[in-house]
Amino acid sequence: MTKRHQRTATQPDDAQILGGKAVVPLPDDPPRPPRENTKQAAMLALLRRPGGASLLQLMEATGWQRHSVRAALALMRSRRGIEIVSDTIEGVRIYRLTAHSGAP
Repeated sequence: MTKRHQRTATQPDDAQILGGKAVVPLPDDPPRPPRENTKQAAMLALLRRPGGASLLQLMEATGWQRHSVRAALALMRSRRGIEIVSDTIEGVRIYRLTAHSGAP
């Protein structure tokens, strides 16, 4: 049996290294708006509609599987601070942005 190599506290994480230099995110930077013609922008356009969008509609717009769409929704909520609510209407879950969502 072999031992796994463990990182020491002095070794930077691979995700923090870019071009040999450690990258430190600036905490006061506002979130950037999504680029145009991306899958995330397509999702936001569907979520902005008054009726919102079903999971199936979001899957068709992005070409992603169910779990990937749900993960993207979760990341929009947590990392971008976008408020997304879901309701079940006639047995179908509908996702939409709240009126005061911080979505660009």
